[in-house]
Amino acid sequence: MKGLSGDEQTVFHVLNLQFELQSAGLRQFFLNPLTSRATALATAAALRGLGAEKSAEILEQGAALFTRSFQATKLRSWEAYLAQMDPKHQRKTLNAQLPLEDEELSHLLLPFVVNKRRSLAAERRTVPFCSEDSATLGQSPAVLR
Repeated sequence: MKGLSGDEQTVFHVLNLQFELQSAGLRQFFLNPLTSRATALATAAALRGLGAEKSAEILEQGAALFTRSFQATKLRSWEAYLAQMDPKHQRKTLNAQLPLEDEELSHLLLPFVVNKRRSLAAERRTVPFCSEDSATLGQSPAVLR
């Protein structure tokens, strides 16, 4: 995350969570070796910034369960890890809650990206996010001046 601006981190965290939820749910998010309790809390903060308060609360509850990463425990199986981290099986309840229909992450992220598109593009000197943005800016989608 070093070298990314706050807005870029928001986009990264939300897209990463969305990918994991679509892959195998909240379980997959916490199984990912890149996910730590700190990552989960940073993702919850990013969700709050988009107005996804309920999703952020669910993610924080998960972070409270998974205080150590699977890799850090050196356990040999996911089942042993779950037994140690979540003996009451609370994760199943949390997993069933996400994603929330009234907090569709892509619908919340899109206005954020559109609103921040100039600063996000300027930070990396990259192209605008879509051809409509390019037309609005009077540029080819491949060129940012």
